[in-house]
Amino acid sequence: HGLAVCFTPIAVGFVLLAEPLISLALERGQFGPDSRALTAGPLRYYGLGMVSFAIETVLVNFWFSLRDTTTPIAVGLLCVTLDVVLCWLLIEPMGVAGVALALSVSKTTKVCILTALLDFKGPYVQWKALAGAALRISAAAVVMIVGLTAFVARISLPLHESTLLAKAGYLS
Repeated sequence: HGLAVCFTPIAVGFVLLAEPLISLALERGQFGPDSRALTAGPLRYYGLGMVSFAIETVLVNFWFSLRDTTTPIAVGLLCVTLDVVLCWLLIEPMGVAGVALALSVSKTTKVCILTALLDFKGPYVQWKALAGAALRISAAAVVMIVGLTAFVARISLPLHESTLLAKAGYLS
């Protein structure tokens, strides 16, 4: 759950501050407000999967340490199929943001399945402790979401007119 503690604030930031982040990192020259808006959508959906992206690598390595490469590969193939199907379903209504959402859903599904299957390998998952940690992390994320949403609503930054320094200060 240490990874979730580290990556949950990043995920919340990606979801709620996608446009200012993209503006700070990329908006200059030909990359203008339209490009920012197009890029911010996928970043928000990648943000939703951020914790799963972080946990997946550690979880797969744990399976490999158990000398079981078949299970993570089989689950991975299943989730790649899910990703392709979701991309096919979501690309039309959502554009490139649908591709990002599909990947976040498929990676989260993979993490959930691999974690649940660990029960068949031994007492590696302490479900009660995991649920308690997830509850505390979720509560902290809700507080962050409320505070960040209030801040963004109170202090707006005209991104297309602001300097890099103003954008960096806003994001700080």
